[in-house]
Amino acid sequence: MTNMNQYFILYSHVYITKGKYRSLIIDTKSRKYYKIPNDLYHFLTVKRNTTLNDILTEYDEDDVKIINEYYEFLLANSFGTFVANIENFPIKSYVWDSPYKITNSIIDINSINIENNLAVISQLNDVNCKFLQIRTFEKIDVSFFFSQLIKNISDTDIIYVEVLLKYDVLLDYNLLSTVIDNQDRILTVYIHSTPDHFFNSMNKNNYHNIHHVLTEVTSEKCCGSIAPSNFSITPDHIHESKMFNTCLNRKIAIDVLGNIRKCPSLAESYGNINNTLLNSVINLANFKKYDTINKNTILICKDCEFREICTDCRAYLEDPTDLLSKPLKCGYDLINGVWRNWEENILKIDAINHYGMNK
Repeated sequence: MTNMNQYFILYSHVYITKGKYRSLIIDTKSRKYYKIPNDLYHFLTVKRNTTLNDILTEYDEDDVKIINEYYEFLLANSFGTFVANIENFPIKSYVWDSPYKITNSIIDINSINIENNLAVISQLNDVNCKFLQIRTFEKIDVSFFFSQLIKNISDTDIIYVEVLLKYDVLLDYNLLSTVIDNQDRILTVYIHSTPDHFFNSMNKNNYHNIHHVLTEVTSEKCCGSIAPSNFSITPDHIHESKMFNTCLNRKIAIDVLGNIRKCPSLAESYGNINNTLLNSVINLANFKKYDTINKNTILICKDCEFREICTDCRAYLEDPTDLLSKPLKCGYDLINGVWRNWEENILKIDAINHYGMNK
């Protein structure tokens, strides 16, 4: 290697997280991550201000070969580069903030409360909310729903709306497509509980931004799944994760009954939209108590290499009596580094029964 008297630095879009058994290198540009040994994390952090030559002099011939392979791996994947003056490249800071009082929200609706629950959207605009997810667990009048949604968001600053609808064989896809095409803020519609035969049909639609999923979503208890498919590989998420809870920080939710919650799955209610303003809730200490529960404070998660790209769930816990317990619906085997089906873990049976999730 020709950079013996230089220092290795990671590019600004590359992050590393140290776990108990292994570390993770995260490329936010390609949205990919790679498991790496903790030794390599050590070289990239503790030995950051040491030249490659000085690092190698500390090890024997066999170790030197391995260390050189580490740096070849880093260079081959464009994770960083060698530099002559390390002083010109300060360590990145991990400060996170947002100008918005509430960054994201959930509204659950059913067939009888569409108009009432969607009317709260104007209040979400008052607290600067930019991301809105609307969910229904039953079949609804989709035409009426979208007419109410469009009416309520038309004069707001909400940027993104995601809609989860229950599969219906009579669903009007032309209507969905028209709404998406004509309303920039309604970017994505997910059709949950889609039957198997739909995916085998030659007539299934391919409309832009309409996605079908097999997962049966029957209530708020279906939320809280921890899986690689839910990872968020962005600088904003990583920075927020170091300080805050990436599921609940600056979130507000309205359940199907109009109750104001941090999340529809959490037990605490802070009033009802029929008699309580959202603005009167968001600064309550009891409402904000979840915001700062980051992964570095959660049992087991604090030792996990995925913690800075992972989401979280405080509603369903392995130990329902401990607010800092690992999420119930996480099946990651930290010691062996493999994902397993959390529902088949016999150690979770009591918690599954506690939350009424037993089949």
